[in-house]
Amino acid sequence: MTTAEILQTIPPREKEIVGLLLEGCSTKEMAGRLGIQQRTVKSYLNKLFIKFGVSSGIKRVKLASMLYREIKQIEEKEELKDDKNT
Repeated sequence: MTTAEILQTIPPREKEIVGLLLEGCSTKEMAGRLGIQQRTVKSYLNKLFIKFGVSSGIKRVKLASMLYREIKQIEEKEELKDDKNT
């Protein structure tokens, strides 16, 4: 499965986690902003990293950056489609 295909399977909450990770939020900050427990944030992060086969800290940051860019590109494409349809 390609990165783009995997990205299409990521639920909205996991996309939020990626965005907050890129903002430099700690697990505690993510939990507070999303109104969930820290252990839930850790669970979401682990799901993301398992999906992409990431195991080390530095790779996690690189993965989050890549995912965020991909998500933004997908959202921009969807907005363009919506604009053309209106």
